[in-house]
Amino acid sequence: MTKRFQQLCKRSNHWRETNDCTVKALAIVTGWTYERAHGELALRGRNHGKGTSMSNIWEALNQNGFTAERLPDHHPMMKENIKTIGALTREGVIPSRGVFIVETSRHVLGIRAGQIHDWTDGRRHRIASTSKCENYVWSKKKDIYRVKRKA
Repeated sequence: MTKRFQQLCKRSNHWRETNDCTVKALAIVTGWTYERAHGELALRGRNHGKGTSMSNIWEALNQNGFTAERLPDHHPMMKENIKTIGALTREGVIPSRGVFIVETSRHVLGIRAGQIHDWTDGRRHRIASTSKCENYVWSKKKDIYRVKRKA
């Protein structure tokens, strides 16, 4: 477990929260605090101690300036031999840059800067889908900055 994930677990324990993998994944992907991620999902119907649907995560991301795009089949993280979270680590296919949300059948986790931030790191949980997340507001500003700089 990474230091960031341990910090999120401490905040989760402080609030006596359970079934909050979506909150932790959202906090990791966005860089938000545990409380902000919890609040964003609570606004979208997540109850204390209960999980929430992925549509609530996508909505929270989209309404706060983020995009999430499913990785295509030809992406290195989606190869045929990469079927579990443990295989991601073993095969070394996690890019050192970028932010990803990985879904299993009953769990969600975040990957940031080449590290899996979750208790499932190295385990055989089967991956259902992987999505790359970006902050499109920041990307837009960066592109505008580049254009102004060239001129």
